[in-house]
Amino acid sequence: MSVTANREASSTDRIELPHGYAGDVAVSSGTVWVTWATCETDELSLFAEVNRHWPLRPGVDVETWRQHPPAEMAVYAARLSADGELSSPQQLTAGQSYLQGPVLASSGNQAPWVAWGEYRPDGYALVAWREGRQQIVAASPRPLLLAAAAVDNAGRLCVVWQAWQRPDERTFALYACWLDGEDDHIRASPDPAGEPISVPGESSWSPAVAAAADGSVWCAWESWQGGGSHILLRRATEPGQWEESIAASTDMGLDLEPSLAVDPEGLLWVAWSRSPQWGQVNHSLARARSVHVQVLDPHTGGQAISAGYDETGAAPIPASPLQVESSHYTFEQFIVPMAPRVLAGAQGLRVLYRALHTRGNSVFGWDLRAITHTGDVWSVPVPERLSTGVGFPDTQYGIAEDGDGGLWLGYHACDLPGPRDGGETPPQPPRLVRYHKHAVTNSRFLVERVQPTAGGARTSRVRQRPVVISASEVAPPLAAPVPRDLDFNAHRYHLLFGDLHRHSLYSKCQAANDGAVLDHWRWAVEVAQLDFYALTDHIDFLSQEEWQHTNTAATLMDGNAGVFPLYGFEWTRPSAAGHVNFFYVDADVARDLRVAVLTSPQIGDIWDKLDAWLPSGTVLAIRHHRQQHARPGATDSFASRYEPVIEVMQSRGEAIILAKRFLQAGCRVGFAGASDHSLPGAPFPSCLTGVWAEAQSREGVFEALRQRCTFATNGPKMRVFLSAAGVPMGGEGSVAGTPELHVDVAGTTRVDKGEFFRDGRLIHVEPVAQQQATVTFRDERSRRDTTAYYYVRVVQQAERPSFRPDYGVAYSSPVWLAIA
Repeated sequence: MSVTANREASSTDRIELPHGYAGDVAVSSGTVWVTWATCETDELSLFAEVNRHWPLRPGVDVETWRQHPPAEMAVYAARLSADGELSSPQQLTAGQSYLQGPVLASSGNQAPWVAWGEYRPDGYALVAWREGRQQIVAASPRPLLLAAAAVDNAGRLCVVWQAWQRPDERTFALYACWLDGEDDHIRASPDPAGEPISVPGESSWSPAVAAAADGSVWCAWESWQGGGSHILLRRATEPGQWEESIAASTDMGLDLEPSLAVDPEGLLWVAWSRSPQWGQVNHSLARARSVHVQVLDPHTGGQAISAGYDETGAAPIPASPLQVESSHYTFEQFIVPMAPRVLAGAQGLRVLYRALHTRGNSVFGWDLRAITHTGDVWSVPVPERLSTGVGFPDTQYGIAEDGDGGLWLGYHACDLPGPRDGGETPPQPPRLVRYHKHAVTNSRFLVERVQPTAGGARTSRVRQRPVVISASEVAPPLAAPVPRDLDFNAHRYHLLFGDLHRHSLYSKCQAANDGAVLDHWRWAVEVAQLDFYALTDHIDFLSQEEWQHTNTAATLMDGNAGVFPLYGFEWTRPSAAGHVNFFYVDADVARDLRVAVLTSPQIGDIWDKLDAWLPSGTVLAIRHHRQQHARPGATDSFASRYEPVIEVMQSRGEAIILAKRFLQAGCRVGFAGASDHSLPGAPFPSCLTGVWAEAQSREGVFEALRQRCTFATNGPKMRVFLSAAGVPMGGEGSVAGTPELHVDVAGTTRVDKGEFFRDGRLIHVEPVAQQQATVTFRDERSRRDTTAYYYVRVVQQAERPSFRPDYGVAYSSPVWLAIA
């Protein structure tokens, strides 16, 4: 690999590590160490220009792209020499499978440890490396994720990570493992997968660890219960000897991404990000955040000093509008602080965070900023911008302080080469540019040394607006669970709910609303309690690194009976077909599917390539529900082998018109519901697809979609099953005489009515006025010797009066009957 060192100013040392996307920095015995992960590929060399059309350069054809070597994932480590040069970088691991991390852990005069997660042929592994020696920390057939590490004063490495508790549960637990100074395991538990340390019965995410001078190790994490989370702490006085957990945050809220540091006096500093509760009043994952800090006495667990300016520990970070000018825009900008990191050093206590610059639903970049606490006040009145680059919004970054008080940063950066359709190149950081549907290039891990501004102690006058959670936001909805099993025609079906159309920041569309990739999985697992989920970011604007990152997150969520992840993306190329979401569950089809989609101007071209390149049944496609996205001729390209269902419900509202166009054209499609961006003020905060699956697995979900045994809802987890003449919804059959339709329905509140449709026209309304019922309707006016399709629209009362949605509604997939 090649490494370019670049010093741009006397106050900043800057090293660029090509292809890097995440990593960490540490200072040990006066030496700066760096570790970073790379996604190494020269794929962009195949293209004449980087924009949404992915134009291949002259002499390069589609088959060349297909056969181009896949990206290689690798982890490196190196130290910096006295003159700031990278010294002898070592490749610690490499392969084509996912990597997570890496992180550094150091103490005293020893070289630091590097820890990371990787996938191996026999399963998932957490690996530790130091001075040329590797050790498996933990291994499991199920995913291990979000590892954190620290070294105690005896030189022992403590690694803590997150994993599913059991295959039959949908909760995460934290596990710990220790290595001694000779790199050998210290067994504190007979479980080879590690020692469980989190609270039983609560789901635990995002561990952070820090070592204290007395030899103890602290761990902090998000503890989830009832759709909300708070920050818990636990201390190990010796390997395996964990004390009772204590709470760093106790009031009602959604507390995320904890960070820990122990200062020279032995006080424990805890910082975290707070968001409004998701999924009830607030449906945006990244619109509002505040950073909170607590300082605890390690002996009592009580507050040692007041670090915030209110009882919640809110730190003085500006969130109110600031007037900003750039080469393209002048506007009022809001700061959304995320991913805080706390560092205790000789210059005081520093809290770094990733500042997201937002206006409305748009993002105008992000950077790393810091505030410093010295004694009993915050010393910098306005947070300093420390980073010079802009990169991926949610990958791991590192901070460390050297002996001269300088701050070392390690973070991802990239370039925004041009607008989505080519043309003028937008300005690069530090000038702000709207982060909207751009492809990215020159992905790299930046290591920078910054000398923070010196200043006397003075209390900040610019304070963030802390996130305040009202009781109404967390009041439970007036909803009851519906029966989830069904026996029909000697088949046993299970009702599963999921969202098949969501976007993260990587779509570069409504970025301030959409949130980070990991936040989506927090939402799906802990808040919405879904059974399956798909992130469908805009493939036209995803670099190979970004695409790999979102797929890795989906892979890490697999492995238990909780949320089944589907791989997916949205194709937004202007065409008669409109926008289309693609899905797959076999990672082996991913590369060919991506090439097929990005090299096809029309959807028919995609079908031809998939027919030639991929096994039948490995890919599904669902067209976007918005009528304006589909042009005349949209139905001409319909492919039943790939398109079993179509969106009829989205956060923007009911939209059956597009589905009717396809049905009237003879296309046999079932119905799906999905949220898309879930924008503020939308009629439906989120929409779901219900599937009747014979197998409770992601393959079972995939097959239920293929069979069109589905229905769409505007959020409530209702039960709807339509059948006629022994044929389930989505199916085809025949009937002699008058068709008789049966609807098995249950609402989360009282069901008001069922509306029956034949060939897209309302033919009967049946009052229900109860929570569960079987409704039968005979279509006496049906025409003989013809084929008709029937579906039902079921309406129930709102789950939470005075909150959106104002009513609950579900559309069953049609059933097609040949009437003799």
